Amino acid sequence: MIIGILEELTPTRYLIFGNWVIKKFIKILINVTMTQRLSNIRINLIHLAFNKTQKYINLLMQFIFIIFKLLRVHQWTKNLLIFVPLILAQEFSELNLTIFLAFFSFSFVASSLYIFNDIKDLESDRLHPAKQYRPIASGLIRKSHSLILLIFLLFSGLLTAAYLNDDFFLILVIYSLLSFFYTVKIKKIALLDILLLSLLYLLRIVSGAALLEISLSNWLITFSIFFFIFLASIKRFTEIRNISLKKEGILLRDYSQIDLDFMNILSFVSGLISVLVICLYLDSENLKLLYSNSDYLWISPMIILYWILNLLLQSNRNNIDYDPLIFAMKSYSSYFVIFSLSLIFYISI
Repeated sequence: MIIGILEELTPTRYLIFGNWVIKKFIKILINVTMTQRLSNIRINLIHLAFNKTQKYINLLMQFIFIIFKLLRVHQWTKNLLIFVPLILAQEFSELNLTIFLAFFSFSFVASSLYIFNDIKDLESDRLHPAKQYRPIASGLIRKSHSLILLIFLLFSGLLTAAYLNDDFFLILVIYSLLSFFYTVKIKKIALLDILLLSLLYLLRIVSGAALLEISLSNWLITFSIFFFIFLASIKRFTEIRNISLKKEGILLRDYSQIDLDFMNILSFVSGLISVLVICLYLDSENLKLLYSNSDYLWISPMIILYWILNLLLQSNRNNIDYDPLIFAMKSYSSYFVIFSLSLIFYISI
């Protein structure tokens, strides 16, 4: 059919037909080319938008990382001590929004005091091999911005505490004042700094008991004091040892290298005494009223003793660079201890 039509065309008509075919072909090429260009433009725009979005996400993540590092969010694990009275008294019905708000309230206040400490020790932190990378010391965040964040965290934490419970608020105020004096003066006084640090740990447990109106046993208070002295003294031991190994240039505390053996003995003895207190408590009559299968609890002192001795061993082997608590949080043995103690506690109830 097409051949028949072509045979009927004159030369003029051939020319007209040829021009028409060429125009159609060029139009099709232009359409294809434009479609490809538009497609490429769309792809480029998508890539550009994706890259921009990824850039903003990276900046946001970096900002969040800096804020978390400034607040020392990893140190919030200490504030889990608020839950200890609830767990030991088996008052699980009290596990509600109130105690979680108390946890964040305490954490906000503690973070504000960490920021105050970083501002106060700014010059010395810049000379420290580890602390020089903190956000304020490294210049990642301005001091003025840190002060604004400090005020926000402190007041929001205290206002939340005042809303929750008057006694909890009072304890948090006492904690804030003691932490302030610790940063300004007491941390430079030998032994007194360790005792105050152990008291600050203990106040976390006391605040949880005050919030839930649970009375604390003398056994728990005694164990806590010696166990927290152990944590504070092993931290000082690590700092002094790092001076002797030239891992730190300056130790702005009232200690020297000759105190290394004393601090090692103090951490060892306080750790063992805390285990002894647990054993004495397990032999008391009060325990049998709370636990139906209390005999299983006798496994717990051995597990805690293992954790304490392992931390002392790693410290003496120079495997702990700076903070023993951070080292313990990263250690698999700590997770084993937590899991084992939780299982024993569950079986004993």
